[in-house]
Amino acid sequence: MRVLFFGMASITSTIVLESLLAANIDVCGVVLAAGRFTRATQPAPIVQLVPPLLTLQPTAHQPTIADIGWARGLPVFELRHASTEVAATLAALKPDIACVACFPLRIPPVLLALPPHGYFNLHPSLLPAHRGPAPLFWAFHAGEERTGVTIHQMDAQLDSGPIVRQARFALPDGMTEHAAEEGTARLGAKLLLEALAACATSTLSVQPQPPGGSYEPWPTAEAWRIGADWSARRAFNFMRGTAGWGQPYRISVGGRELTLAQAMRFDAGATLPAPFALRGEEVAIQCAPGVLVAQLAETTGVV
Repeated sequence: MRVLFFGMASITSTIVLESLLAANIDVCGVVLAAGRFTRATQPAPIVQLVPPLLTLQPTAHQPTIADIGWARGLPVFELRHASTEVAATLAALKPDIACVACFPLRIPPVLLALPPHGYFNLHPSLLPAHRGPAPLFWAFHAGEERTGVTIHQMDAQLDSGPIVRQARFALPDGMTEHAAEEGTARLGAKLLLEALAACATSTLSVQPQPPGGSYEPWPTAEAWRIGADWSARRAFNFMRGTAGWGQPYRISVGGRELTLAQAMRFDAGATLPAPFALRGEEVAIQCAPGVLVAQLAETTGVV
């Protein structure tokens, strides 16, 4: 099975592509969404990227899927939008199937119809829950104790195709989004390899997604507001799980609007004599139930 891989400069894409290559999957090409590698002088809808001409000193830089592809001698492409030219370029690679892991562009029907076995997409949620571009964010926002990974066949809609493989993934207290992304990527890579093996032997079984579910868009600033009815555990885990976004958190408590920088700790059974209490640069906040202790982002107007 010749696999065409779609991804971007992310932990998930890197882990999944490395796992496919480590399992000796015949990856015939790598496709990135336009962005980091875009050249202003390259307006074409798809561009084959070439590795840098200079060899740089080793750094702590995490290899992207472009780096990995170049190291293996694979053709690496940057995609701006689909067109007849794009379809012809990718068809020349003769893929049997395409695998997608963290690709931010919608793949149109002209490309979905290209490989005879279609597309497998890795989505870090238990579909149909948390469809959309940021499923881990919304799992933390909802205060879930577990999420999961789904491998599904892609169709013309977003995250709605039949399920091929699915497994749960725990979100323990204090887990960061980096750890969650890495963990779901490794679990997803394992499921993807199982799906590819089943497809190659004509033993693949699929099932339609159950009814219901949810679609959540890219989070706006309001998504970082902590509800007054949240438990301390939910607030703590949401803040820890989304800290990498670099956004402040706001909460209305005791008639005040507090802006928080980061969660420090929580006590699920504690109570305060007042809605909140200042402790230097930290603030303890009465939640429902429990007490959250967080670092203040600003103290203006807080008395």
